[in-house]
Amino acid sequence: MARFIRWADDYTLWAFNPPAALAPDGSPTRRARADQPDDPVATLRELEDRRSRVDKHLEDLHDESAMAVRMLRRRGWSFGRIAAETGIPNQRVAQLARSSLGAGR
Repeated sequence: MARFIRWADDYTLWAFNPPAALAPDGSPTRRARADQPDDPVATLRELEDRRSRVDKHLEDLHDESAMAVRMLRRRGWSFGRIAAETGIPNQRVAQLARSSLGAGR
């Protein structure tokens, strides 16, 4: 259900090696250049579309993580226990808990 990530390391790895759904046949730049080698406007449009999808995916990951932290907190888990079990820093766990409260979900 929830996908826990170690924010800095996994985000960096993911950003430079996106999931296949976001870059099905190579990097966005390489693919865009192959599709429209002489049209920088089309290239930029395609790259911005992909960036938008990546942003949406990151928002979804954040929401899932916040929901999982909220569920664990309801079961009585402390921030420290969540951090120890998942490898997420205490500060990040607290941040996720705060974001789930502020969103009114």
